[in-house]
Amino acid sequence: MNKMIMPIIYVVFAVGMLVVLLALSFPAFGAFSDFPEYYSAAKMILSGTGAQIYDLKTFSVVEQNFFPELNGRIVGFFVPPFAMAWIIPIGLIPLPAAIYVWKLILISALVASVVLLSKAFSLTRVGVLYLVAVTALSGATYEALRIDQLATVLLFGLSLYVYGVKRDNQWLSAFGLALMFLKPQELLPLIVFLLGAGKWKLVLRFAAIASLVAVVGCAAVGVDGIRNYSSLMASTVNDTRFLVSDLSPSLRGQMLRIFPDAAGMTAAVSAGFLVVSLAVITLIGRLLSKAAQWMEASLLVALPLGLASCLYFFSYDLVLLLPTIIVVLRADIQKQIPAPFMLAGMLGALIYLMPMSILVHYSYLQPEAGPGGVINPNFVLLLLYGLGLTFFVARQRDLFTTEESGLR
Repeated sequence: MNKMIMPIIYVVFAVGMLVVLLALSFPAFGAFSDFPEYYSAAKMILSGTGAQIYDLKTFSVVEQNFFPELNGRIVGFFVPPFAMAWIIPIGLIPLPAAIYVWKLILISALVASVVLLSKAFSLTRVGVLYLVAVTALSGATYEALRIDQLATVLLFGLSLYVYGVKRDNQWLSAFGLALMFLKPQELLPLIVFLLGAGKWKLVLRFAAIASLVAVVGCAAVGVDGIRNYSSLMASTVNDTRFLVSDLSPSLRGQMLRIFPDAAGMTAAVSAGFLVVSLAVITLIGRLLSKAAQWMEASLLVALPLGLASCLYFFSYDLVLLLPTIIVVLRADIQKQIPAPFMLAGMLGALIYLMPMSILVHYSYLQPEAGPGGVINPNFVLLLLYGLGLTFFVARQRDLFTTEESGLR
């Protein structure tokens, strides 16, 4: 019982702070929420005007009509056509109930993710409490729930992937990966790892589910909608206003902070880094194709390195690193990481937790006045984690060849 006291205190403090901060932010819904983009897109599809959801001029008018509290703020819609099937159902719920239902979905996805990961990795009671505390203190969790982003749904999909592999249920894993289709750029590194590891059955099951989702989504927006999406994404290479790409903790985001007027060069260099990273991830997958713990290796390699090289993602999507953290803290893996590196990694991770994450984002990267800092610490740390863990997995392949010893 004594071992439980401090973890329980941490959980109460962390969850309490998260709830209070979310409650305080809710009245300012119109100033920052991204929910209007999802709801407006869903309603347009249901009304038969889905082809226009990627036309920012038309879309913004519809968005303002549904949400006058935006006061002219435009939230562009960038979910690809082939993933729209996941978004459409929210349009069936009338306002304002849909706002609360959406928030409930995001919170439920987060809770379900913690449950699935706890069961998948057979965490002890103390381990579960620490997982809950870290999740609640995560700046990514707070930001995702505060602005109604899809990050916790992506985490739920990733957790289904993990749980399905652990329970030898490939259809469940495939369904989880298909949920991550909402942001294909973040899913790509995992798929590449699976291809390298020769997990063809899982990939084919994912392809089957994703194809069904894609057919529904593409049919909903039509050929014109697909063309509009292509044009919209092509425009974001040089026009970064709507995506706020310089805030992304990726190489492209970092370069845009250093070279704000060199978007073309930045895109080319970032694309090159992405290709190299995917090649490395594929190779690691190939090296561990026969390993019993190939899934754990995918979490250590494909996620940190894949996100760092991603052409675009936002800091709230760092919540996807939660399963990676669980694997890193496994007893047999901790023993192989030199203590100074382990300590440095844990201290560095503090910038991803509240209140440091809030200070970094709103006082340093995006202050009310001025351009903000040039170096994005979220990216620097993520890159170091990605490179370090990739090197570790390549050097310590034997750790992944036998069944895991469990978490301590």
